[in-house]
Amino acid sequence: MAKSTNHAPDKDGYYRHTFYFEGKQFSARSKVSHAEAIKKAAVKEDRLRRGEDGITSNMTVKAWGKVYLETYRKPKISDGTYKAELARLENIVVPAIGAMRLKDVTGVHCQRILNSREGMSSSEIGKTKTLLKGMFRRAKKEWPMLNNPADDLDTPTGTEGSSRQITGRERESSLRVAEWHRGGLWVLTMLYCGLRPIETRHIQGKDVDLKSGYLSVRRSKTKAGERKVPIPAHFAHALSGFKPNDFLFTQASGNPHTKTSLKQMWDSFKRAVDIDMGARTDRRGKVVISIVADDLHPYCYRHTFCTDLELAGVPINIAKYLMGHKDIRTTSRFYTHQTDDALEIARSFINAKHG
Repeated sequence: MAKSTNHAPDKDGYYRHTFYFEGKQFSARSKVSHAEAIKKAAVKEDRLRRGEDGITSNMTVKAWGKVYLETYRKPKISDGTYKAELARLENIVVPAIGAMRLKDVTGVHCQRILNSREGMSSSEIGKTKTLLKGMFRRAKKEWPMLNNPADDLDTPTGTEGSSRQITGRERESSLRVAEWHRGGLWVLTMLYCGLRPIETRHIQGKDVDLKSGYLSVRRSKTKAGERKVPIPAHFAHALSGFKPNDFLFTQASGNPHTKTSLKQMWDSFKRAVDIDMGARTDRRGKVVISIVADDLHPYCYRHTFCTDLELAGVPINIAKYLMGHKDIRTTSRFYTHQTDDALEIARSFINAKHG
C-alpha cells in the first residue's frame, strides 16, 4: 500500500492517506491523526481485495451486473428493456455465477449459462448472449488485466418466433394459474389437445364427444387443420357440461372471442404466470421486474403438445394429423427433440421388437 508523504491535515482539517489498487487511486481520511487514516486505508484496501467495497475486479458478478445495467445500459434503453435485462441478470446469470468474483469467471461458466437457454427462441438466446458479452466487455475496459470470458461463446440451437415448448417451470406455474384464471381452460386446451389459438374461438359443446373421447376441430386455417383430437382422460371433466351450441371460450359478455379479446386474455394469463414465478410488483399490483420469458406465447403450449406426443411414442405421421399440419416437415420442427426421455422410449421400442 503506497504511503502519502504529507502527514499534516488538509485545509478541511482531515488527515488523508492515499493508496493505489488495480491502478486506481483511493484514499481514507481521519479527523484524529494520520496514523488513524492509515488504519482506515488498510481496512478499505482489504475490503477492495474481497470485493466488498468499490468497483474492482474482485466484485461479484451480481454486484457488477447491477452496476453495469444501472450505469451503462439504463441511460440508453427504454424502461421496459431495462427491466427485461435486469430480469435476465437476476433469473439467469445470478443463480449460476452471481456469487463468483469477476476475475474468477471463465468461458465455461458463460457457455453453460447460454446452453441452459437451448430450445428457447433464437431471440431470447441472443438477448442472454448480448447481456453476458456486454457485461464482461465493459468489465475488461475497467480492468484491462481481466480476460473476457464471454468473448467467444457458441450459440446453442434456438427456435424461430414462438415455436418452442414450455419449460418445466413454465408448465408448473401455468398449471397452478389455470386452476383459477378465466383463461385456464383455454390454455390447457392448447396444451392437452394441441389446438391453435385461433381454432379455439370456434369450439362448441357439440365438438366435444366425451363418450368417444375426441374433440373435433371443424374450422381451421387449412383443410388439414380439420381433425379429431383425443381428449386426455384427466382433462375430460374440464370439457364437460357444455350445451351443443355453447362456445367453450367466450368473453365476459358471453360472445365468442375475437382476436383482440384472446390477446387480452393471454396478456392477463401471462401476467399471472409471471407473478406466480416470482415477478416483483409494486403496491398497486403492477409488475415492475418481470421473470417470465419474453418469448412465452400461446403457441408454445400447442408446440409442447407436439413434443409430448413424441415422448409418448406417437409416430410422426400421426402427430402430423393431430397437429393439423399440411406438411410433415412442419411437424418435424417440433417433433425431433432428442431428449433423454425420447431416446429411452426408442430404446424400449427396439428391445420390445427384438426381445
